[in-house]
Amino acid sequence: MSDQPSDAVLRVSFKKEGIEPARIPISALSEVMAAIQALTVGKSSSLSKEEADDDKFRLLKIRKGSANYWFAGPAQERFAPRLYKTETILRTPAEAGDEDFFLSPLERLSNVARHLDCVIELRQPGRGGEVYFNVAPDSYRSIAGTLLVRGQTEIFGKVVRVGGASRKKCSLRADSQPHLLYCTVESAPVARELGQRLYQDVLAHGNVTWLRGSWRVVDFEITSIQQPKLGSISDAVKAIREAGGKDWDKIEDPMSFLDNPGD
Repeated sequence: MSDQPSDAVLRVSFKKEGIEPARIPISALSEVMAAIQALTVGKSSSLSKEEADDDKFRLLKIRKGSANYWFAGPAQERFAPRLYKTETILRTPAEAGDEDFFLSPLERLSNVARHLDCVIELRQPGRGGEVYFNVAPDSYRSIAGTLLVRGQTEIFGKVVRVGGASRKKCSLRADSQPHLLYCTVESAPVARELGQRLYQDVLAHGNVTWLRGSWRVVDFEITSIQQPKLGSISDAVKAIREAGGKDWDKIEDPMSFLDNPGD
């Protein structure tokens, strides 16, 4: 008789000889659950409380003597497409296109796999259930080396939010990005300076990670900021648009451009 709970929708296994639930820290299991939640259904802030609760995975059962865990949660058709897409990207990174939903969750799963020296397997519940994919300790590092490009850049945007208890963060509304850009901040002095510029336009300098192909910014650490010259911004942005460009990080010397937007 199967020991699978009848309402299980996902099975997660920690694959390593001799591994048992007692050897897996609660913090590691919690991190895996959070990563799976982010990977499969993402944020649900637009849903009602009842809908959001239905969208969450819940631990149902641990198989005695093995590191197999069954989860209840949303219907498989709700989350399976993202798992299949992730499996495709793991096999063929070029298939990622301009999607980056998998990056942070995959990094978190790889970190747990490395810490426990194991492979984390996501599969359909039930005997003979299909394996969605496996995450090894080096899975994220392997795919990041192919998909991500790192460097330095300058991004023009409006400071929307600054804060963070343990690590300072900032949100920018940038012309070059379709969504709010969530950034980290290198130091407390820079965070204080950003706070003084709340709801103002700034030119932020920092370390950037782009998604190869689409050149979408997936991570930006602000190391310093400058206040653009008053009276020159509208002309500069207009000149960029007229030139067919959209991204400040494609301008070799933004400050020179701001000084001479008509040149």
